[in-house]
Amino acid sequence: MSECKIRLIITYILLIIGLFIGIFVAVRLHNESILDQAGDYGFINFSPSNLSTLSSFLTRLLSFVAIAGLLCLFSLTIFLYPIAEIVLIYRAYLIGLNLVIIIITGGLGGIFTSLLIILPCQIVALLILSTFFCIFSKQTKCFAREKWKTLGIVLLLLLVVDVVETLLLSIFGANIILVL
Repeated sequence: MSECKIRLIITYILLIIGLFIGIFVAVRLHNESILDQAGDYGFINFSPSNLSTLSSFLTRLLSFVAIAGLLCLFSLTIFLYPIAEIVLIYRAYLIGLNLVIIIITGGLGGIFTSLLIILPCQIVALLILSTFFCIFSKQTKCFAREKWKTLGIVLLLLLVVDVVETLLLSIFGANIILVL
């Protein structure tokens, strides 16, 4: 089994753990009535009337580009690999946390939005990012042109995921919480 496959398996397991920790924390916060005060922290209810579709799209795209850029930097040496794992796990944690908060605050509509739109799109984006990091860090002996090509393909895939998610959210008029 190649080193990249082992890394990917470990990364995917850690991402699942991060997702479930985010879900657990959100449920725990809800049980302690802390989420009732969540509006005070400014992260609840980005509805289509409060946030334009373009702004939502650009914010998620900027988030994807920032994460991809960080993963490029962390691929420079093996010593930065754990930091990249932490960044990916934190992103999975935020996805789990946000999904549960959307379900809690949105009720039945939140369940629809979370499970049928946001979860699949964000999971695909997370899988693209983690696979990209494994491939990009493995390309240490490749020419710079090959690395730029890999980065370009990943950014194009993330752009497609972001466009699909934005279109689905705007079509269904969903209330969302942006994952940054």
